[in-house]
Amino acid sequence: MSSEFAGRLVEDIKPVLQQRWAGVAGGSIRDPELSEYAAKIAAGETFDVKVNVR
Repeated sequence: MSSEFAGRLVEDIKPVLQQRWAGVAGGSIRDPELSEYAAKIAAGETFDVKVNVR
C-alpha cells in the first residue's frame, strides 16, 4: 500500500486499510495501530505485520 498511498492523508488511508485488513486477516484493526500503520503508509515506509489468525 505504501507505493499506492504515499503522500496521502492518514485519514484517507485509514478506511482503505481497514477494508483491506478485513479482506486478508478476516478481522478488524483499530486505533492506535490503525493510525500508526496509516501514518507509515502515508510516509511511504514499508513494514511487516504479523497476524495471528485463530
